[in-house]
This record gives sequence, structure tokens and C-alpha cells, in this order.
Amino acid sequence: MTSIKSITHRFKRIAAIALSSLLFACTSIGPNKLVASHEGYNDAVQLTQTREVLKNIVRIRYYDPIQFINITSINAQFSVNTGATVNGIATSDASIVGNIGYSDTPTLTYTPLSDAAFDKSLGTPISTEEAIAQFYHWGELSTADMGLVLGAVNSKPDRQGEAGKHYQNQLSALLGLINSGATVEHFREFYPRHESIKKDKISGFDYTLAAMNDLYFYDAGDNEVYIASKHMGVGLVVPKPHNEEVAEYLNTLGLTPGEKLYPMRSTSEAEPQPYGMQTNTLWLAPRSVEGMLELASESVTIPAPHIGIVSKKGESSRSSVKLPINIAVSKEQPLSIYRIQHRGYWFYVDDADYRSKKVLSTLVSAYSSRIGGKQHQDPSPQIVLPVAGM
Repeated sequence: MTSIKSITHRFKRIAAIALSSLLFACTSIGPNKLVASHEGYNDAVQLTQTREVLKNIVRIRYYDPIQFINITSINAQFSVNTGATVNGIATSDASIVGNIGYSDTPTLTYTPLSDAAFDKSLGTPISTEEAIAQFYHWGELSTADMGLVLGAVNSKPDRQGEAGKHYQNQLSALLGLINSGATVEHFREFYPRHESIKKDKISGFDYTLAAMNDLYFYDAGDNEVYIASKHMGVGLVVPKPHNEEVAEYLNTLGLTPGEKLYPMRSTSEAEPQPYGMQTNTLWLAPRSVEGMLELASESVTIPAPHIGIVSKKGESSRSSVKLPINIAVSKEQPLSIYRIQHRGYWFYVDDADYRSKKVLSTLVSAYSSRIGGKQHQDPSPQIVLPVAGM
């Protein structure tokens, strides 16, 4: 017969093996679950946000009010339950069976983006640097790429008809310079903050006060200086300013050929103008994100039964820009993942249409920049949903 001591020893050994196995399983499950869930949630948020942008483009086409909802937090709680069953403890072939159970109980927090700050952000023109970054988004460039983010160049606004031709000429000239090797770079510049004064009237104490207030004395010529603040500007660096073709592009843009650098500014930066930079400046008027979405809405195909509710594609457009994006329509659900439903129809961007997906990606990127500072602590109504069965 098996002694009590032998049974106890065997039980302890089996229990130790079972416990170590369960602990090993738990330590490996945690990181693996984190990787798997992170990727899944990331894909879900990306697809949700892309569809939301697409949904609002279609709403704009139908003159329906737009609405955005931001996912402000995902609280994914994982729990691991373990157990073990011992079979035949008093026999020589005793065994133990372990079991592990998992549960995932996430909650999602949504914040409707409808406050004054978000509306202002959506309707305010993007910065010059952001506009430049957006039309460089994919490494290839066209006038349509620039037209998506620029509403005017050197006082030539985007319009239909003759005015639109002047605007398109500006875009073509800017594209020509970039294709000729021109690059966008930062440079240091000074903004005058005071009328020029004679150098002999400046004391050492004046220099100390200026330095304490982050101001500089900037040479104004004729033995005079400006009191100025230093800034980092953005400019177009032209490697061959005297080249005949390059000079033609510069003339089209209203710039005097021969300079190495031409500052690029938005119209909101018109004052104060830095000394020596009043001329030969490339003035850009970036669009707002809302304006970019409105421009994209002209590419929405309207089903025949809805003609009359809205106009045909492009009939009401005020823009000369034709974006390389096609938002198709179907009564049946399309295969593309970039699809939404509106008024009984499916609207989508074909998965094989890379040009359309490129524009859509740029729009999603621009929209994302508007909600980057929105936090779930903001005083906006929130919706917290428990998600079961995930």
C-alpha cells in the first residue's frame, strides 16, 4: 500500500508543478494579450476615424449638418482565472489538470466634438508649415495636392472661371520651382519692434535690457539699428535663381528673380513685416480643415434618385481644383473597408484606387491635427459604453 507520507509528497510535487505551469502561462499571456489587443484597438480606431471623416464629407455634399465624435479613452480590463483538478491522488499514476480562463471587459469613452473651441479649430486656416507638410505628405506632388491645402497664392484665390486660371498658374509655377530643385527650409529672421535709432544713442544698459526681454539690435543701415525680435521663418530656397525657366516661374509668382531665398508666409502673418522682407515674399492662404472637406465633397457621386435633393457633381462648385478622389456610390454593400451608409446608400472609396486613398489619408491626417489637444476632461458631454463579449 502507498503510505500517507508518500501520497503527501506526491501531492506536493504535483501541486508545485501545476503552480509553476500556471505562473509561466500567466507571465506569457500578459504580454501576448497586450500586443494582440493593442493592434486590434489601433486598427479599430483608425478605421472608425477614417469612416467618420468620409461620413462627414458625404454629409457636406448633401448639405446635412456635420458631427464628429472622438474616442477619448479605451479602458481594456483583462482578468485571468486559473484552476486545477487532481485525478487519482492516492495512486501511482496520479495526474493534475490545469485550466485558465480569460475575460475582457473594455469600456469606451466618446466625446461629441461640438464645442466652440473645436468648431473654431475646424474652421480656422491651418498654419503655413502644416500646409506645406500636408502637400508633401506622400513624397509626390501635383497642383491638386497643393490646391487641397492652399486656397490662394499671392492674392490669387481659388475660383471658377478666369480668376481660377490665375490661381492655377500660381500653383503650376510653385510646382515648377519645386520640381526644379527648390526646397523648403527654416531661416532666422528679425521683426522690427521700434523705429530705427542711431547707434551712438544706445548704451550698454540698453543692450542689457534688450537681452533680458529677448530682443536684439538689428542693423538698419546709415549707422542706425532696429530693436527687433528673432523668429524662425519658412522660406523657399531656389538653387538656380538665374536659370531662365526658374526665372519665369518666379515672375509668374510675382517674385523678383535672383534671390536665394523667398519667405513663405500665410496672409495672417502680414503684420508685422520683418525688415528687408517686405518684398519677394510668397504669400499663401491655407484652407481650413472644414474647407478641405468641402472641397473633397465635390467628389461624391450622387445616386440618380437623389438628384434634386442635391445638385450633380461639381455643379455648385466654386473651386477650380479637381481632386483625384472618387467617392463612389452603391445600393449594395461594397467590399472596400472605407465605406459608410447615408440615406439608404453606400458611399465608399475603392480599395484599389490608391490616388483616392491618398487624398482621404491626407484629410484624415489634417482632421486628426484638429483634435490632438482634445482631452476627455474637457467640459463636453461624454458617452461611456461597456463593451461585452469582446
